[in-house]
Amino acid sequence: MEKILREAFTKYHDVKIVEENNIRKMMFGRGMCSEQSAIDLSDPSIHVFDYSFLAMHSLLFCNYPSRILMIGLGGGIVQQKMRELLPDTFIDIFEIDEEILNISKEFFNFQESSKVKVHIGDAFELIKNVEDKYDIIFVDAYTSSYIPFPIMSKEFFENIYNCLSEDGVVANNVANFHILYRNQINTIYNVFGESIYGIDGYTNPCTTTLFALKKDRSISIPDTYRDFRFTPQKILITNKIKNSRIITINDEGGILC
Repeated sequence: MEKILREAFTKYHDVKIVEENNIRKMMFGRGMCSEQSAIDLSDPSIHVFDYSFLAMHSLLFCNYPSRILMIGLGGGIVQQKMRELLPDTFIDIFEIDEEILNISKEFFNFQESSKVKVHIGDAFELIKNVEDKYDIIFVDAYTSSYIPFPIMSKEFFENIYNCLSEDGVVANNVANFHILYRNQINTIYNVFGESIYGIDGYTNPCTTTLFALKKDRSISIPDTYRDFRFTPQKILITNKIKNSRIITINDEGGILC
């Protein structure tokens, strides 16, 4: 039987921490994207949700990054797994909700350190003032309904592009069944060009991670990452995708145009 460990009602989320059969989850509200993070308490090395495993595949494009930026903390699952593989890599995290940071520490074993820093604030605004260049940027900012509109916008990805190193890659956790999926691809295409790859989830085919490269190159798989199960497939930018409207921002918070 599912047990509720914590409920919190913040400015941004209705958060619930639940546990059943050694699986602990972070939930937001009751929307279609309510499940945010999960950890298997009997074996924390397991990827309970596809998105965290797919995020690791960004290392196929940038094998040994020196700096990583994470947009959205959740339970800190991806950050912790990256830290295990890359102990010398600096990881910055943008998280809008300070209570999520507190919960991730208490229930999901997340820890900050001299090389792992959480910055509290709106990623759409924070990204404008970034001075560092990142080799990998992972975008995984969700509400219970879907990704906040500004985090899907052309303006946001233009700022992402400017923050990437020349060999950098941005990985974007999306839902391929969502009505805005083609718009998301076309928005990224308008910033990054044809160098967009994707991998679908291996237990949940509705989950996709889109990888966009600042500079196209071949994919390499070092022995270190031999457990990765997929080779990303390059997305053919079809006329249907190109004809989809680009997601942009206006003064009211967002519009398709």
